[in-house]
Amino acid sequence: LFTALQESKIPSKLIQFPDEGHWILKPQNSQFWYSTVLDWLNEWTKKTSTDPKPAASN
Repeated sequence: LFTALQESKIPSKLIQFPDEGHWILKPQNSQFWYSTVLDWLNEWTKKTSTDPKPAASN
């Protein structure tokens, strides 16, 4: 995923935790990971003025 994002010129960063295994278990590392990922998702899922307007509900 990281390589695909980089090749698509989408700002991204690789986060590594040398003191962790396959998943992030230490609270301070987990908090940093979730905060970073959620910030990135929020940035890239913002609505813009070109988004279609939702259909009116009846």
